[in-house]
Amino acid sequence: MSITFSEFKKLLSKSYKIGFELPNGKLVPNHFTITEIGEQITNSIDLNGKFQKQSYLVLQLKPFGTFNHRLHPEKLLELLKLAEQSFDVEKLTVLIAYEAESTTLYKLEGSETYFKLLPVLDESKTNEKQKVNRKQTTPLMDAASDPCIPGNGCC
Repeated sequence: MSITFSEFKKLLSKSYKIGFELPNGKLVPNHFTITEIGEQITNSIDLNGKFQKQSYLVLQLKPFGTFNHRLHPEKLLELLKLAEQSFDVEKLTVLIAYEAESTTLYKLEGSETYFKLLPVLDESKTNEKQKVNRKQTTPLMDAASDPCIPGNGCC
């Protein structure tokens, strides 16, 4: 479960330091900091014609020039107040854009010591994938469904 903007502010106000834990259990290095806050709005239509509009507050977490520099909760709360003035953020879900080798979006989960970064997964795609994986197959069934076998419709 990811946290909303208002929940994030409450957790920050009780924190004396900010830390992020990656899904593999390792901590984000000290020289990574929140460098930018933005609103991300996604409008989409799926194959069934269902329209979806999703809005998130995205915090950019990336390396800062100096090592052992971590943004303090008070300073981040000041930045979040500026975001409140610029965006309608109270009910938005907070995402972290973690920039390492590439930029990856994560949901946030509060814990007693650090904020946990959780992979962003589309529930419907996850459920679809699980249904497909539950089908029983055999090597012969797999071969018969391969479109690249002569006679199976491959160009």
